[in-house]
Amino acid sequence: MDIEDLHTELDVHRTEERNASVKVRFRTRRQNLADTDSDSVTTMAIPEHYRVFVQTWGCAHNTSDSEYMAGLLAQYGYQVILGGSTKDSHEPVSAQSNNSECECSSGLAGDCCQKQEDKGCCTMPGLLTADERAKQEADLWVLNSCTVKGPAEDHFRNAVKAGMRMGKRLVVAGCVPQSHPAADYLKGVSIIGVQQIDRVVEVVEETLQGNTVRFLDKKWAVSGDGDSHSERRRLGGARLDLPKIRRNPLIEILAVSTGCLNACTYCKTKHARGVLASYPIEELLERAKQAFADGVKELWLTSEDLGAYGRDLDRTTSVYSCPSMAARFPQCLTLADLLSGLVRLIPEGCMLRLGMTNPPYILEQLREIADVLSHPRVYAFLHVPVQSGSDAVLDCMKREYTVDEFSHVVTYLQDHIPPPPLPPDATDDAVNGSGTLTVATDIICGFPNETEADFAETVKLVERFRFPVLYINQFFARPGTPAASMIRKATTAEVKKRTRRLHDLFRAYKPYEGRQGSLVRVLVTETSHDGRFWVGHTKAYEQVLVPKIPEVYGRIILVRITECDKFFMRSDIVDPGPLDSLVFPGPLHTSPTLSTLEPLVRTPCSSEIPKPVVHAVLPSSPKQENTNWVLHLGVVLLVTYIILKICETNGYLQRILVT
Repeated sequence: MDIEDLHTELDVHRTEERNASVKVRFRTRRQNLADTDSDSVTTMAIPEHYRVFVQTWGCAHNTSDSEYMAGLLAQYGYQVILGGSTKDSHEPVSAQSNNSECECSSGLAGDCCQKQEDKGCCTMPGLLTADERAKQEADLWVLNSCTVKGPAEDHFRNAVKAGMRMGKRLVVAGCVPQSHPAADYLKGVSIIGVQQIDRVVEVVEETLQGNTVRFLDKKWAVSGDGDSHSERRRLGGARLDLPKIRRNPLIEILAVSTGCLNACTYCKTKHARGVLASYPIEELLERAKQAFADGVKELWLTSEDLGAYGRDLDRTTSVYSCPSMAARFPQCLTLADLLSGLVRLIPEGCMLRLGMTNPPYILEQLREIADVLSHPRVYAFLHVPVQSGSDAVLDCMKREYTVDEFSHVVTYLQDHIPPPPLPPDATDDAVNGSGTLTVATDIICGFPNETEADFAETVKLVERFRFPVLYINQFFARPGTPAASMIRKATTAEVKKRTRRLHDLFRAYKPYEGRQGSLVRVLVTETSHDGRFWVGHTKAYEQVLVPKIPEVYGRIILVRITECDKFFMRSDIVDPGPLDSLVFPGPLHTSPTLSTLEPLVRTPCSSEIPKPVVHAVLPSSPKQENTNWVLHLGVVLLVTYIILKICETNGYLQRILVT
């Protein structure tokens, strides 16, 4: 396929895009042609001559966005490296030079930015990893940012400044530039908004030509004929059928929505992602089918709040609906509706993993969620952030739930999800190699109104549930959030002391203790950080290190646990598979069914739903309508004039008059 064909294909997709209003701002920097190499001018429009490095910070949603951007750029012809996707991306490789000088021209490496955690911008030439070397060799960097915590934004800012020092062309994306595009260090830098990732090719092209481009608007669907009475609905983001380069070819990260319905006082992500906007069920089902057809083994659902999925979608006009949920939620769809369809299309040997959900919306679907997590092709894993064990702190955070409600979520799931069966020939005293359920949670230490008594309640909560996965964070005041202006009751030293105490408590218990010698099935889909082992996961999504034998990658295999650590188990391979399920045959797992969720059905009026109409700008006033009428008339007159001039030039008018 020619480059021109690719360009045309992208243009066709773009005309079908459901985007109501996109404001484009160009700031062109004129180039001095006398200083420009003639070859570079000739090859300026040829993507194959340019190398692009894509780096990502933050959540799985950001990772998915980067994968889409990398896929679009590669389809167009650019040489793309997606950070973290190479086999040896974290392993040092030798470089051509052994010079001890730092390549960022800031002096010796011991004094430069290599001392920071973000090593992508500057390293000693002899110690470059594959990713770092690809980044230095790239002509343009696409930096996809995270604004959840201060350190993540600091790393992003350092990378932007390092790129400027090295003379790299820069395109930034993600929540930081979306929420604060006027930041001083982003002056003169092109920006892709969180819902404009499908326009990355345009932005990269313009940036390589010395222009600054910024696409920051949200996407909207317009139902009806597009007149002033038409309804507008915010979309989940770019189309889901875009090309993709997966960081891990066995894992599909599927963002089911963007934004949320909460207003947490400490969160800045809401400023960037906005209010909840969900993808329709039929689009998500189609993307999942395509991913499994591509050979994916794990499907990860992600969003800012998975439990809130569908609350913005009208059940009466949606294409699909789950009858089991229609009576309780007649006006909107739910996560359970989506899962009713997704779980039933998971092939043998593959697994579904649910992402992060806040307690308020999951409370209303606990029975259905427990049923889904008990399914043999769904990991019994859920990430439910609690943030604090004190109701007073949760109220100040505006988390919209109590500690008792969070505890009810955890205990209900623990009580209603059965443990996976033991091997058929196991003895009565055999230990189960897989846990029943993994609940991951987050805690913020030192929120402004947190007292010592409040923190003690948090400690009690951790002692009660002994979470196997616990993310402990000190409070970071994010600029522009209500919490940033709150007066902090605890000193910095006290907050650090609380954080250490929580870390010590977390390290004091071992969730996998006593499983040595047990048999368990795992799905192998990842590589350990040091590159020496495969990483498999049990039904409860617990990490098991597996000997790195090539043929077991992507398979469900049988292993024997040989060592239990705080964060993982180590194993030997018993049966290299491939096996068809993570669970052994047993009375509770005889067939992959959902007892509480009926199959999806088409809604009666779904065939009559008018398709969204794309309009650049919605008419908002008679004055605007009059302006459009005058514009159309001007176009008609201009075309007529051009036709008459062509006829006059060729003598057609003279012949007609003579006749």
